[in-house]
Formats: sequence, C-alpha cells, structure tokens
Amino acid sequence: MKKSLFTLLALVLFGTTAFAQAWPDDPNSYFQGQFYGPFYENNASIIAVISIEGVLQDNPNLELGVWNDVEGVICGGHTAGYFATYPNYPEYWVTFYGYGPGDPEGHEQSIMSFMIYDHESGQVLENYVCSYTVPFVTNNVDGTARNPIVLDFIAPKDMVFEGLEDDQWSNAANWTADGEPVGRLPQAVENVTIAANCVAEEGEAATITINSGYSLTISDAFNTEIPFTVKDGAQLFAPEGYSGTIEKVIQGYGNSVRGNYYFISVPVAEFELGTGFEAAGMLNGDYDLYFFTQNPDFAGEINFDGEEYDETWWLGEWQNYKWYIDPDAGMEGAENFTDGNQINYAYLYANKETKTLSFTGTFYSGNPQYTMLNAAGSDWPGYQLVGNPLPCNASITAGTKITGYYMMNEQSRSDVIAVEEPIVAPATSLLIIANGGNPATQRRVTFVPSTEEANVRSAKSLITIEVLSDNGILEDRAYVRNYESEDLDKFSLSKEGTKIFIPQNGKKYAAVYAGEAKTMPLCFTSTEGGIHTLTVNVENMNCSYLHLIDNVTGTDIDLLRTPKYSFNADDSNYATRFKLVFDEQATNEIAENFAFISNGELMINNSGEATLQVMDITGRILSTENIQNCYSKSLNLSAGVYVVRLSNGNDVKAQKIVVE
Repeated sequence: MKKSLFTLLALVLFGTTAFAQAWPDDPNSYFQGQFYGPFYENNASIIAVISIEGVLQDNPNLELGVWNDVEGVICGGHTAGYFATYPNYPEYWVTFYGYGPGDPEGHEQSIMSFMIYDHESGQVLENYVCSYTVPFVTNNVDGTARNPIVLDFIAPKDMVFEGLEDDQWSNAANWTADGEPVGRLPQAVENVTIAANCVAEEGEAATITINSGYSLTISDAFNTEIPFTVKDGAQLFAPEGYSGTIEKVIQGYGNSVRGNYYFISVPVAEFELGTGFEAAGMLNGDYDLYFFTQNPDFAGEINFDGEEYDETWWLGEWQNYKWYIDPDAGMEGAENFTDGNQINYAYLYANKETKTLSFTGTFYSGNPQYTMLNAAGSDWPGYQLVGNPLPCNASITAGTKITGYYMMNEQSRSDVIAVEEPIVAPATSLLIIANGGNPATQRRVTFVPSTEEANVRSAKSLITIEVLSDNGILEDRAYVRNYESEDLDKFSLSKEGTKIFIPQNGKKYAAVYAGEAKTMPLCFTSTEGGIHTLTVNVENMNCSYLHLIDNVTGTDIDLLRTPKYSFNADDSNYATRFKLVFDEQATNEIAENFAFISNGELMINNSGEATLQVMDITGRILSTENIQNCYSKSLNLSAGVYVVRLSNGNDVKAQKIVVE
C-alpha cells in the first residue's frame, strides 16, 4: 500500500433534513451493501481523510466505512451502520443518521468506529482501527461550522503506563508497548496496564488493569463503560459510577493444619449470594468460610472439617457457610448466610489451594458509612466483622464508642492482632468493637479513601511491642497506651501460635492504658521453640526511661537505646517472661539480689511459696522445684553462667549467678 503526506483541508458539516437525499447504488462500493439502512431527520456529515499510524494516505484504492460499536447500533437504536462515499478520494464524505437533542434515550452523540477496505487486495484492513465521537445536531443547515477531521487508524497494542517522566496519563512519553516507548496515548480500542502510579483527568481504553503496588486516580471525564481490574495490592481512586473487578489473592494452606486465614470483604455493590457468591472458585475445593454474627444462639464449637484438620475451635459467634448448604444441618439455606451480618459482606476465609478471588460489580465511592451493632448477651458484645468496601486503601473515622480494631495477621495469617488506627486494603475486613453509645453517632464507622500504604498507623502516644519469628515474620503485637482508653482484650482464633499480651486483673489484654504504673508484666507464650525477637517502637511518648527485663535470663535491655531483643524460647510457655519498667527506681528495686552462692550451695532469699528454676544462659531449664520461704540446695553444676528464676504468682524475678 502506497503511503504519502499531503496537504488536507477536511470539513465537518452538521445538518438537518427531513430527508436530504437517497444514496445512489454504487456497484464498486464495498461498505454500501454492508451498512445501508433507514434515514432519520438528524444527521452528521464529515469530510475526512485516512491516516495510518500518523501517515496520511494518498491511495485511491482505499474505501472508508463506519458503524457504531456502542450497543451495536447507530444512535437512535434502529440500524447497524452506514457507509462512506467511494471513491471520492482523497477526501471522504461520510454521513451518519440518528437522533439529536430531545431524543428520549439521550442519544445526542455517539462513538463511531471506522474501517478501511482495500480494493486492490480485496480485504478489510482488520489490523487497523479508529473511533471518533460524532455529535448529532438539529435545526442547522449545510454551510455552518466546518472543521477538519483526520481519521487516524492504528494497529491496537497492549499499552503500559510506566511513568517514565511523571505520573500524568496525558503525557505520551509515559507510555510503552512491547517494552518500547510508543510516543502516543492509548486509544479506545486498546487494553491498558497501569505499572506506575498514575493520575488521569481523562483518557480512553478498552480495558484498564492496575498492577499490584500501584494506583490510578481518575476523574469523571473517563468513560464509565471502561471495565477496570484492580489487582491484589493495587488501588483505584474513582468517582461514582465505575465498575469492574477487584482481586484478592489467597495463599493456600496446603498440608498445614494451621491454615492461611484471611479477613476478606466484598468490595463491590450489587453482590448477591448464589451464583454471584462463588467469586473465582471461592467455594471450590477444601475451603472454610465464616461470618461473625452477634446472634448468641449459634455460640458453640466450630469444626474445621477439611481433610487436613483434626482440631476443634471454640469461636462463639463464628458461623460456617457449610452449615447452610448441608441439608442435614437444619439451617435455612445459603441465601440466609448473611443473617446477623447486617453491616456488609465480610468473612473469614481459607482454602487449601492458592486462589485469586475476583469480585465483579459496581465500585463504591465517597465515604461509605456503617452503624455498628451492639448485641447484648453475646459472648463478644459489640464486636462486628466489617469490610473496606472501597477499591482503594481506606482509613477509618469512628464515633466515640468505637473502642478497638483487630485485623488478621497478614504476615503469618494464623491469628488476629490488635491494630491502632488502621489503613485497610481493598477486599480486606477487620473486627471492630462498639461499646454502647448512640448508634446514629457514637457507633458509626466511616471509610475514607487514603493514599497511605495499608498498614498500622497512629498519631497517638503509645508503645508498640511486636514479636517476630526467626525468619522475620510478624507473629503478634501488643500496645501500651499513654492516652486514656478502654483496655483491649486479646482476641484469639486459635490456641496455637505465638501470643504476647499484658495481664491485668486476671484477664489478657492486647492494649492497655499505662497510667501511673512504674512496671508492667508482659506475657509471652509459644507452642514452637526457637529464636524470637521483640521489637519496640515508642511513638509520641514522653518517655525518658523504658527497660525490658527478661525474667528468665535476667537480661536488662534499655529499649530507648536498643529497641530489639532476641531470645530463645522452648514450648514451656513462660507466661510471665518479661516485665516493662518505666521508672529507674523500679529497675533498681527489681535488681536486688535474692540468690547467693556459699560453700557450693545456692542460697535463696524468699518469703512464702514460690517456684524455683535454674536455667543455662540460653533459657534451657535444668531444674524446677517448689519452695517455701528461704531455701538452699547443693549445686552440681559445671563452671559457667546460669540464671535463677523465682516466681510467685505475677511476681517474677531472675538473677544471674556465676559458678566457678
């Protein structure tokens, strides 16, 4: 095909006729026989030329055809397309017929798609596409506004936004295809992938996929018909009216008896149980699916009945979807699975196989709100599993009676951990506590789009204590607050796993108010031995002194200077393993010696009943015995450093001794 540049004067005519003319039959026209149809009293005529990949075509063998690919019809909804005159090259007069302003269906303009037929080869050039938005007008006559039109045909490519210069969609330098810069913007027929943070006031695409780790921010100038795919870890900031698919990756638990559990949400509107509920195989294979209800009638044991599970969990109000689809379970059917979960669709989910759950529908926008339940008489009054409904990360604003948040530990996915002022990712839910109050104001939860990374944040004064496994995986978390708030219970799904908590008045807490306390016990339990690491982050605390005492080894750590402490733990579960000290005088009191060596005997200064343990420097227990008051025993130990631990209820102290 010959291509050359030439000078063009292209005119656009918008006119109205009750019926202007009848097209003569042209036996040489390819498109006339394809798209001939009825006429309407409104029309739009354009004079145009053909350009391919930016090069104007000087070729008399080319013929131009046109149709409407939105709903498959010309504007009025009655015909499939129209033709252009042929062979009036190099300028083509193309006439469209349809309805104008006042059309009851609102078809006042339409996106028209064009194609090229090559009479020399006898083929439609299917690799090249072009579209143009054509307005239909009334009460105009020929000879009014005339504008040049160049119909540029391109070979559609899979376009990638890589942000090579900035974050603007409108900058052609940011776009690549097949790994090479293309120097143009995507067209309406092309698939687009967002592989860098992108901001777009307007744009065209056939589909848009946002890769994990990146965000796309769009305005209402985008075509609401463009389907979006938001990959797990990606974000879409969009106004009302957009739709598509949001994905959530579920790592399978395989042969483990401690499954990878996820708090998930359904982040699209118009989601219904039944055929729509089985999102990308959610209910296939060996799975578990629960929601958390405030109905105390269902309190009891929950059996994880996959072939790899053999344990029973006592979870109170957790209800299993399998009960509702089992005809022998006595439930009312799958359509009632959301009974008691009136806030939104949020679930606890696990699957033996790795799954990518896909939720398709209309995206939520703005600042969606929920009013928390507070069912009296349940095991966990005020607790509710609530999901982020937005296709982007969201922060939470809450009423005064919202007293705590819990999220699934996304790193270990085996237990629930407390969080402070969370940033919640799309398709993710969390347990929220509402403690009394007016439901219209004090128990209201609002999700607000956030550009921050999905994590735990806090602008308040607190000490965050985390325990990491030997491979750096976050296992658990606890908080000491310096602002007055209700203590937050330790919420557990399983008896297994690592636990760090603060005991107060016989209860276990994930977060407590320090008040005027000078010391505070910090409990650690684990069913797995090995090396663990405590990390401490002090945020906005007016704290000049903070020490950690290891009651097993007697180690004293200045956490303000050394915020990490690694220690060995076996499965003995030293419930009172650590102590936090906020006052130097209290540390001195703790450090008072109670163990002495005299003539080869260990002398213990004690009052009342206590448990005495002798350990090596790694924490391995060498002996355990119960004693009363002061006590002595012979030492049959080789030379070295040892730790003596004396515990009497919550009063635990340890001291190093040296055997020569």
